[in-house]
Amino acid sequence: MQQDTLVLYDISEEEVEKQDFSGILNTLRKMESQHPNPARKLILSFSDFEDSHKEIWAFSKVRAYAEVLVFQRFPGIFYYLSEECSSRTTMLNLIANVHIGENRIGSSREYRQQNGKADTQLPIQVSLPIHKALQLVEGTLAYAEIHKKEAEVHYIVKWIQSYILSH
Repeated sequence: MQQDTLVLYDISEEEVEKQDFSGILNTLRKMESQHPNPARKLILSFSDFEDSHKEIWAFSKVRAYAEVLVFQRFPGIFYYLSEECSSRTTMLNLIANVHIGENRIGSSREYRQQNGKADTQLPIQVSLPIHKALQLVEGTLAYAEIHKKEAEVHYIVKWIQSYILSH
C-alpha cells in the first residue's frame, strides 16, 4: 500500500445483525501490517442502511455493533478512522448520545429528500460520557504508540475533544 492509500470497508447489514466483526478486524490487521501509515486512512460505511429515512445512529443494531467494535473488539479504531466521507464523525455519533431536533421542515433526512441537501440549521446535541471519551483517547494513544506516530495521535485526540465540546 502507498503512504496516502485510503481503505474503504463497508459494514453490511448481515454483519450488523450477526455481530460479525471478522471482516473489519481482518481489514484492520491488514492495515497494521501492510500500510506504511495507517493513521486516519480507514473509511467505514454502512451502505445497506443508506436508503432508510432514518439517520444511521437511529438504528439500535448499528449502535450496538459500533459499541462492541469500539469498546470491546478494537479500542484503537479512532486512530485508523479517516474523516473522509465523515467516517470518524459517523462512528462517534454511533457511540454517543445524539439528539437531532426538528425545525418547521422536519428532520435533516426529510429536508434532504425534499431539497437535495442537508439542513444545517437543525439543532444537534451530542454527548459522550466521560468514561467513554477516556476509553477513546486511551485506545488511540495505545495504537499511536504501536506505530510511533505521536503527531497523529495529538491530531486525533484534539479532534475527539473538540467534537465532543462543540456539540
